[in-house]
Amino acid sequence: MAKKKSSFHMGDEFNGSGKKTYLRATQHNTYAPLPQHNVRLTPNFNKFVPAAIGALPIGIETTLEESDDVIKVTGSIASAAQIIIKKDEKTGTFQTFMPIRKIALTTGSYLHSVLDKVEKDFSAIEEKAEFVGYLAYGAKSITQDSEEGFFKLYDSPTLNVEGSKQYYCIDLYNEHDLEPYGALQGFGGKKSVLNYNGNSKYGGQSLDPSKGTLIYNGMERYAIALGPKLQNQNCDLENYKGTDLAYGTCVDISIELDENIYYIPAIIVDAKNHTSPTGIFQTGEPLQGSDKKVAGDTGNIVEWYVIKEENKKNKSSGLNHFNRKSSIIIYWQEVLE
Repeated sequence: MAKKKSSFHMGDEFNGSGKKTYLRATQHNTYAPLPQHNVRLTPNFNKFVPAAIGALPIGIETTLEESDDVIKVTGSIASAAQIIIKKDEKTGTFQTFMPIRKIALTTGSYLHSVLDKVEKDFSAIEEKAEFVGYLAYGAKSITQDSEEGFFKLYDSPTLNVEGSKQYYCIDLYNEHDLEPYGALQGFGGKKSVLNYNGNSKYGGQSLDPSKGTLIYNGMERYAIALGPKLQNQNCDLENYKGTDLAYGTCVDISIELDENIYYIPAIIVDAKNHTSPTGIFQTGEPLQGSDKKVAGDTGNIVEWYVIKEENKKNKSSGLNHFNRKSSIIIYWQEVLE
């Protein structure tokens, strides 16, 4: 009996049964062909950007001309945090660099904006990172005048990336389901563990709060505090000590400005205690010690140990532009002692 009636279904395809069913358009339109001048086909990047999807990485030869011989690496579930391709101007060949993502190995497999446009020899990156200027007050441009800006910016990572770990601020917020706010906006005042210890560590250097820097291998690095979980993922948040953390360890803070990536050299001198319960983000709630809640904006990740004002100009002005476009690179093997 069902076949004596006409039925019709419209989805990705047409299905009908019973009597013939006709479709008629209610409106007929014709369109002129699109102009063909200035048309350029999208390049095929299959050979140039090997995709790291999900978690399984792939190995590639040194040069992209040989990338047809791609070797799939098995037995590993680390994912590539980013893929950097650079061209050797002398030979014309391409080389690739893939930092491995160690946090949330098989999660966060969505696209990131490129946070590294390095065109340097990574085996000697420390010697070739070039100073490009100061982050201007307001954080919307770069200036060569130290009176018009403060944080020094470099064009590439300031230390060798081997053995380092990179935390993307937006990943941290997403992982803990928090709204990104003030990632680089915190200021710790004039005191730090460095000064409490009587300058007996960190090469015997004194932290001048007006400059807020220490010297490592001839480069000024801005003193910062990070949450204990960023300094030591295995630390006991209710009972940690300074010796459990990464004091003296060198860091780069990367920011994206006008679609370029710049690096601010930094060094860890203290821990952010008021980051309960995650040990990462400023909340005002202490992890241990005093029960006193501290005032201030919540959500910042990096706290700078430098006086906030200079010549009536606010050094922190505009740093919240980088809530989603910043990262923290920790160089575990580079420690000032």
